[in-house]
Amino acid sequence: MNPDQIRNIGVIAHVDAGKTTLSEQILLHGGAIRTVGRVDEGGTTMDYLRQEQLRGITIRAGVASFEWKGKQINFVDTPGHIDFSLEVERSLRVLDGAVAVFCGVRGVEPRTKAVWALADKFGVPRVGWINKLDMPGADFAGTILEIEEAFGIVALPVDWPVVKDGVVVGAVDLVDWTARELREHQSRKLPSIPVEWLAFAEPARERLLEEASKDDEALMEQILAGRVDPSTLVQAVARGCRSGRFLPVTGGSALRGWNSATVLDSVVRYLPAPETRGDIKDHPGAGLVFQSTVGEGGKRTVVARLFAGHMEKGQRIRKAHSDEPPDTIERIYQVFADDLIEIESAASG
Repeated sequence: MNPDQIRNIGVIAHVDAGKTTLSEQILLHGGAIRTVGRVDEGGTTMDYLRQEQLRGITIRAGVASFEWKGKQINFVDTPGHIDFSLEVERSLRVLDGAVAVFCGVRGVEPRTKAVWALADKFGVPRVGWINKLDMPGADFAGTILEIEEAFGIVALPVDWPVVKDGVVVGAVDLVDWTARELREHQSRKLPSIPVEWLAFAEPARERLLEEASKDDEALMEQILAGRVDPSTLVQAVARGCRSGRFLPVTGGSALRGWNSATVLDSVVRYLPAPETRGDIKDHPGAGLVFQSTVGEGGKRTVVARLFAGHMEKGQRIRKAHSDEPPDTIERIYQVFADDLIEIESAASG
């Protein structure tokens, strides 16, 4: 597959912000699962270890792949609990982008700052999701301001959820400048943006255009001409996101599935595709292991990201900077949570 069509992403958050619940919705939208599991019932797809199911938290990074609007999403569900920060760090090293989840009630929490710092350390671009907008006291706009104050980044809503009496009843796409009505898991595009929604949508749209056009002459010309092409705006926001200047933000309720598909739209629009570094561009096969287990007979199974070249069964591989003798690749699998599908080879990306 062309690397431009791939997104390697993970989800980072403070524990209990709804990270695993959002992960279930992401898998549902991508067609990887048919029903959503609940954390409190121990039935989530990515938390397949018995201890995870009993404690209601993610301990080991789960991996799954699916397609969304023509892109292959390789998805890593990372732990959010403070006890498993090393697992988060290992996962972030193999990601090209991440979804940062914030609680719409509690805002930016201590663990949020810790995982954010790790993402900064490894240069991982992010998009944001503000969760639990169905809860009393939830504040989408207030959380936006708190994110900016905590991290010194421009948090740009690209889709604004409309909440009435604890229900997400609709949303305004600030990029396409359209509105849609939401009823449970159904979405209906409206012929125009309702007048009562314009009070918050117009200022948010103006700010989006202002920030995105600061370093984009083509977008500025379109704004002055009064005809903004959404694709030009997407490109401008994507550049700002990938450089770390913007955090494109959407929101809703992961538990109820309200507006959660906007997360995947942000992933394919704004997060980068994998690239091979120039110093390993011609390498026959270079990767990074981020999980490892030893089974019966001492055989080791690893989960790895391949950064250059390709690997096939029967090839000999060795650890970098090690005098240990090389190992032989006996099997290669495509991973989906605890399911393994055997394949013949794997390529970079």
